[in-house]
Parts: sequence; structure tokens; C-alpha cells
Amino acid sequence: SALQKAMDFAMTSFWTTGGIRGKMKDPSNYQARGFNMGVSRKVFEATGGFIDPNQGEDIEWSIRIKKAGYRLELVEEAFVYHKRKNTLASFAKQAFSFGRNRVNVSRFHPEAITLVHWLPTSFLLFCLFIFVLFFMDEALFHLSLGLFVLWSVGLILSAIIQTKSAKIGLLSWLTSVVQLWSYGLGFPFELIRKIRKG
Repeated sequence: SALQKAMDFAMTSFWTTGGIRGKMKDPSNYQARGFNMGVSRKVFEATGGFIDPNQGEDIEWSIRIKKAGYRLELVEEAFVYHKRKNTLASFAKQAFSFGRNRVNVSRFHPEAITLVHWLPTSFLLFCLFIFVLFFMDEALFHLSLGLFVLWSVGLILSAIIQTKSAKIGLLSWLTSVVQLWSYGLGFPFELIRKIRKG
């Protein structure tokens, strides 16, 4: 559907994820995902498979496989058709889970959290900051709003060019904001839970 195509754009666009999910310059840096992951029996038995299902288990296992000295690689000639969510609510829930899952993976691999994983939370705080500035500083409000508008226009135009559809382009703005805000909420939510648990 048009909405699913917009979700796909949000998941793979330079404007949202830096394009890291949709492109691979070096296939040897590939981080396998559960929906398209194949391993040999030897690797499975040596690493024990998933240890924490439904909590970013595919990312965690990929890291553990590499740490065990095995190689993961993207097979670019192979195609896997993976359906996107079919409602905005389910997409938001998925993105929220992605933010939480990244923190969960860091329980086993502290290096799994890098600066890039903070960007959706930073984006969410920036959007909230715009509203606060409306009441506090007119010049900074206009500057911040202008940056948000520039990002929005760039994203929409990029989506229209890529998908050849104005409808998908506009929907891509909505799905991108939903994705960034949802991940941006899920990430600190789980970080706070992790800190409280000790």
C-alpha cells in the first residue's frame, strides 16, 4: 500500500536513518536480521542461537556470531520480501520496540549503543524544543522551525522523486516523524528501566 511504501522510505532514507538500513557499501559489515538470516548448523551450535527472544535477538546474535570469529555477509544477489506493518499505530509500536531493543542488546554488548542511536531522541527533543521556544524566544523559535521545515521539504521531495508519487511523498513525512518520535521515546524509556534495574 502507499502507507507501507512510505514506511519503507522512513526505514531506509538518508533523512531518517542516514540510509544505513537500506544500503550496504561493505557487505562484510552486514548485521543480519531475523527475517532474512541464514546460518550454518556449526555456527548455530557454537553460539547457541537466540538468548533473549523478541528483544533485538537478531542484532544481539549477529554481534555474538562475529565475536565468535565467524563471518556474516550480505548476499546481494538474494532477495527477501519482507512486508511492512499495515497501520500507522503498528508502525509506531514497532519503532518504539526498536528503540527499546537497542538498549536491551547493550545489556550483552555495551558497545552496541553508539551516537547514532541517540539521534531519534535528539530529534524528538528538538521538536519539543520548538514548541517551548514559541513562548520563550521568538528568534530561536523561527530558526528552529525553519530547520524543521527544511528537513521536512528535503524529505518530502526526496520521497516524491524516489517513489514517483506525491501521495507517498507526503505520507513519508508522516511515517518518518512517527518513526523518529517512537524510536526516540523507546530508547530513553528502556535506558531508564535499565538504570533502575541496576
